[in-house]
Amino acid sequence: MTTRIYLQSLLTDPNVAAWLHVIREGESNQNNDAYTLLNGGGHFDSFADPPYAGQSAPPGLAAGAYQYIPHTWQRLVAQYGFPDFSPPCQDEGAVALTLGRGAIADVQAGNIAAALQKCRDEWTSFQTIGPARACR
Repeated sequence: MTTRIYLQSLLTDPNVAAWLHVIREGESNQNNDAYTLLNGGGHFDSFADPPYAGQSAPPGLAAGAYQYIPHTWQRLVAQYGFPDFSPPCQDEGAVALTLGRGAIADVQAGNIAAALQKCRDEWTSFQTIGPARACR
């Protein structure tokens, strides 16, 4: 079973850190305020709970640097015990989702094209990426 300690250890890998920037580039922004971003451009005030705690996900409802929808965040909390919606927990959650898509080895190896393909159904900003094609 994957633990938070393992997720935290993956965050020390420079390629994993760079991968988080790739996700944020499409989902939010590279600023610290990305961690408080609501879908549509607003911001929330407290990391104690995600802004949609206890709600289901109507279309477009997402929050944080990686634009978590409610049921995805609730699943991560149940699996890893994240105590809040703080930036470190959001980062660990993005690593967990990458791991769950089988893309962490690609990320660590610098094979971003393969990681993007594997994670295209996790983050909406990756959904326009077509199938990988061999160069000729």
